[in-house]
Amino acid sequence: MEHTRRNYLLTLLLMIFSVVTAMSSSIDLEGFRVSALSKIEITDVLTEISAPNGLKIVSRSASNDFLFAILVDLSGSQALWTKSKQENSNWEKVTELPAEMAHIDSMVYQFNGQTFSLYLNGKNEKGAFGLWEFNISNTQWKKLQLSKDAFVELGTPVGLSHVLYKNPGSGDTTEIGLFNTVTGSLHEVGVISFPFDSIRLMNRSKSEPVLVIEQGHERKEFLLEFAKNDTGLHEVDIMILIIYCIALLALGGFFAKRGKSTHDYFLGGKRIPGWASGISIIATSTSAISLLSLPALSYATDWSVWPILLGPLLAAPFVIIFVLPVFFDLNITTPYEFLEKRFGLIVRLIGSCQFLIYEICRTGVLIVLPSLVLSVITGIDVTHCIIVVGIVATIYTLMGGFEAVVWTDVLQTTIMLGGVLFSVVFVFIGLGEEAYGMLSDAIGSRKLDLFRFDLDLSSLTFVVFLLYLPTVVNSYVSHQPTVQRYLATSDRREAKRALWSAGVIGPFILLLFFAAGTSLYLFYQHFPERMNVDMNTPDELFAWFIINELPVGMQGLLIGAIFAATMSSLDSGLSSISTVIVTDFYKRIRKKKDDDSALRIAKWIVGLFGVMGTLFGIWIAQLDVKYLFNMFIEFMQLLSGGIAGVFFLGMFTKRANSIGVIIGLVLSSMCVYWAKAHTNVSFYLYGIIGTMSSLLLGYASSWWVTRNQKSI
Repeated sequence: MEHTRRNYLLTLLLMIFSVVTAMSSSIDLEGFRVSALSKIEITDVLTEISAPNGLKIVSRSASNDFLFAILVDLSGSQALWTKSKQENSNWEKVTELPAEMAHIDSMVYQFNGQTFSLYLNGKNEKGAFGLWEFNISNTQWKKLQLSKDAFVELGTPVGLSHVLYKNPGSGDTTEIGLFNTVTGSLHEVGVISFPFDSIRLMNRSKSEPVLVIEQGHERKEFLLEFAKNDTGLHEVDIMILIIYCIALLALGGFFAKRGKSTHDYFLGGKRIPGWASGISIIATSTSAISLLSLPALSYATDWSVWPILLGPLLAAPFVIIFVLPVFFDLNITTPYEFLEKRFGLIVRLIGSCQFLIYEICRTGVLIVLPSLVLSVITGIDVTHCIIVVGIVATIYTLMGGFEAVVWTDVLQTTIMLGGVLFSVVFVFIGLGEEAYGMLSDAIGSRKLDLFRFDLDLSSLTFVVFLLYLPTVVNSYVSHQPTVQRYLATSDRREAKRALWSAGVIGPFILLLFFAAGTSLYLFYQHFPERMNVDMNTPDELFAWFIINELPVGMQGLLIGAIFAATMSSLDSGLSSISTVIVTDFYKRIRKKKDDDSALRIAKWIVGLFGVMGTLFGIWIAQLDVKYLFNMFIEFMQLLSGGIAGVFFLGMFTKRANSIGVIIGLVLSSMCVYWAKAHTNVSFYLYGIIGTMSSLLLGYASSWWVTRNQKSI
């Protein structure tokens, strides 16, 4: 009897093992490693949600903070409801479902490239399948047009903007696929082809989807891990990067022969042609973050940010008419010298210190973010990326001074422009004749919209665009890296050429960035299987495309362009920091020191802050960079508009005085902080709020202050 019982248990275990083995061996999903979990780990907590009295739950989903459910009443009317995950919170009705949505099968919460939405699949009264999106921000419903005809039952969100779905086939087969919420494309990743009673897609996290299969009394869970592609640069591309770095160092050595004085080191001896100065202005304002973020932005949304980038062109006439005469007549090296001549030493030092805080923080952050992306995509250690950028940029800036900075900016911008242009052409050639039809569909889907014509101040609408434009002038008046470039030209005529060059060439280059994003949208809509589902941030998209799609050689040039834009941010910061410290502090306080000692101090500052910036970048890379970068941007927005207001008060009023403008500067920071904390206005408006409040409050405060004023 005991022997019979043992045989029975052994047979049962073998049966269970054979079922699990059959399941596991029959699951082959492209882009995922499938591994059976040793124990039941996943419980659907959403099944424990209880509906209000008189209502029945049809489907449910959740975000980090809220629960969502489709509830139906006794009359059969369906509506979307939500409640907080906090204890004792109550259900609140959000909206009725469209009449066409008769039967809902599933609902998933996922990001669509702009905001978070709910995605629902189901059928209408006639049994026709449909997929709908509910935008949580504007509470609008939209029926989606899929890239192919299919019935899909949404399962679980994965990655940044994908949803795993299942599509029941014939017999015992079920298709598993991915739905891209940005492009609307569907692509099959595998087929499950063995008998089962039920199959569900759940998750432990967005990076750990789980396939739950039940057969009879058996339940098995399979962890779907993203399969990592073996990415890395080819030897040819590595050689291109090495040659590029050597060329930059050679440029620094060449211009080192000319740097005989601080005049040469800070302003290039005023030998910079206007066109080169203009390109350098573009380079210093276009960081590697722009090169990575703007294509990702236009891929996910539209072109509505691009008109903002016309600012330099629209700012040029104002700067030429009102600012150039003042700065050139004073023969200054930093704009903060003007503040002393107008308001006194204290205001000058306040402006200089604010700039130094801004630039030191900015330099460290702008090194880190691109280095993180390059590390993820290429496999190069992030610390090594930061060290290479830091060492190369510091050496050529230290040796060649400002003249080396400008000409390396010209080289770097040329490489960046050529690489992005090649990427756009490469995509359209690859798509062939289909490209034009897909582009027409993208235009119809409003992917190329330039303006949003409504009165909403919380997003980038046409009204916000008009209010933002005046603040573009701020950097041309109060930001040392920009001012230093047009002051380095020989005269006003060349300075005008610099400003017009930046105004015309800059928007064109940035237009290419947006075109690159749209081409990525078309490419991954046509080839959804080539998309990297496991991206950490949207900024990885363009770099992923470069490494996985472009030919050998072009990969090196484009990755070199990202390195170039990162170095440009660092070299501009180092040159400007050195110029401001020596001119506004060292020379101002110790006037009797000779120029040779000031030049030595300037080079020591470049070397010191180059090392500090590199170490600062390595430190930031170990932390939550996205959080730090957002905090950094918010902190600087409290100050950036206010100091520009001080410059405008000094140039266009006689009544403003030092105490008045200091009071206005402090109060303007408080105004911007209040707007951020208590309103939902777009951050594009922080600049105009800071500038106007500094102007008005600084001028009003000056009425109440009795003080001897300086006039120019």
